[in-house]
Amino acid sequence: MRRILLSSALLLALPIGSALAGGISVSGGAALSYATAGEDGQKTDVNGYVEGGLANFYLGASIDAYRDSNADEIDLGLGYRNALASGLGYDLSYTRNFFPNDGGDCCGDVALSLSLPVNDKLTATVDSNYYPEDKTTDAHLTLDFALSDKITLTGKGGRVGNIGAGDTGEWELATTYALGKETAMTLHYYDSSAEKGYFGLDLTWDTEALGG
Repeated sequence: MRRILLSSALLLALPIGSALAGGISVSGGAALSYATAGEDGQKTDVNGYVEGGLANFYLGASIDAYRDSNADEIDLGLGYRNALASGLGYDLSYTRNFFPNDGGDCCGDVALSLSLPVNDKLTATVDSNYYPEDKTTDAHLTLDFALSDKITLTGKGGRVGNIGAGDTGEWELATTYALGKETAMTLHYYDSSAEKGYFGLDLTWDTEALGG
């Protein structure tokens, strides 16, 4: 809990620090998600996040709230992101997961994301995660295609490592429609080798408070 309070204090201090350092950026957002599968208390998720950055380093926090409060989750992360002259973007981060109503400090993961614009419409992204507590990994490939200024089509596939069992294969198809400059709606279908497929709907809002 002390780490949560300390990290929250640091995030709240970022807007104040912007008066002293013009390079600081602050962004945030919220989302409302619904899935057709899962336990009743976890089908609906309300999410909020805030992120502050300086010189490609960033610190962020997010919270997910469910009807079943035992599933509520707080994530605290820090990382570094940049792009090469070739256009290849990279993002290295560490995230710590907390379940305030179900055990508190749980676990964390190291993540690496590589993203490359193939052309002016298509972007390919490779994501990988390592979980030190479980000593497991996962990896995914995502393709985003800008069908128009408002519509983006996304395909994602990969594998998730399991403790003492074979990997789980999973894939997802999604369509995102920009409702406005900062708001969007995403309809997606998820399926895997471990469970039946299901649909989901997300309403998102993202904004840049400083910088950007």
